[in-house]
Parts: sequence; C-alpha cells; structure tokens
Amino acid sequence: MVDGCMVKIEVGTVPVEGEIIHRFDNDIEIKITKPFVSLHAGRHIPPHGRLVSSFVGLHGDFTAESLLNDLYVIAEFTERNLEALHEKYVVVKNKIDDMAAVGMTKEKFLRKRKELRQRMRDREIDSNEYGKQLKILRKKMNDYSLIPFRYQWRFLEENYPMLITVSTPEQLIPIIESKRSLKT
Repeated sequence: MVDGCMVKIEVGTVPVEGEIIHRFDNDIEIKITKPFVSLHAGRHIPPHGRLVSSFVGLHGDFTAESLLNDLYVIAEFTERNLEALHEKYVVVKNKIDDMAAVGMTKEKFLRKRKELRQRMRDREIDSNEYGKQLKILRKKMNDYSLIPFRYQWRFLEENYPMLITVSTPEQLIPIIESKRSLKT
C-alpha cells in the first residue's frame, strides 16, 4: 500500500516499510525503513518510454512496492549471511589491495606524467611521443580504476542468488566489509 511517500507491504508474514525519496514521471527511488535500513533502489524510464509510462500514479505505486520487496529480500539475505559474506569479501578485498600495489593508481599516474614532462623538456622525447605515452598511461589508469568495481560485482554475482541492481554494490560492500547490521 502506498500512502503519500510511505510504502507498506508484507513479505510472507513480515511487515516491511519504506519511504519514496524521489518520484517523478521518469524516476522513482525508495529506501527501506523497517525492518532494515541503509539500502535504497530506484528505476528510470528512458525518454522513448515516457510516452506510454510514468511513475506518477498506479505504475509508480506498483514499482515502489516491487522495489521495496527487492530491497527486503537483499537486506534479509545479507543480514542472515553477513558473517560468511564478510569472510568471502576479505579474500576479494585482499586481491583488490594486491592489484593496487602493481596497478596504475592516481599517484603513480601523476608521478609518471611528471617524469614524461621532464623527459620532453630535456628533449629526450618530442611532443608526439609524449602524447602517445601519456595516452598509454591514461589507459592503464582507467583500466586499473575498473578493477575494484569488477571484483565487487563478481563477488555479488557469485554470492547473491537474486538480481543486484546497479546502485546496490556501493551500498552493500561497506556494510559487508564492516559487518554492520541492517536491522533497525
């Protein structure tokens, strides 16, 4: 049942409450408030779909209830398996940290770029070569910046039996990492 910004549903016999925190024709976002906290999810209607659909009205109410149900399922699974998820994530976190030691971090990029500039000033390389090498450095840094994200997604895909939405990893990973309870 949607009443203004508040959403109340039952999952099995468990009463679940949430709050719509953003609702427009093309976007809706809801956060769970009972029996768990700290998670939110949303949906978006692309421009070509706005002619036939809107989150204002019944479609938005049904979507809010569906999102709240999904959040409850994810939160309940996380809470029930928090210790095991934490242990598994420690392994993933160690891999990410190991990659940082060999990867092109922002600090390494800035240092290498400075070295390249100095080589160009010293006329060891010309501006064309500087541009080519800088492009390679940027690609390495961009590739490295995706590694933690890829490891985190793989971790969630391997350990959660349900679909995880795009914004969920940035919410779940700190919870799992710190073993923080989601209960209200």
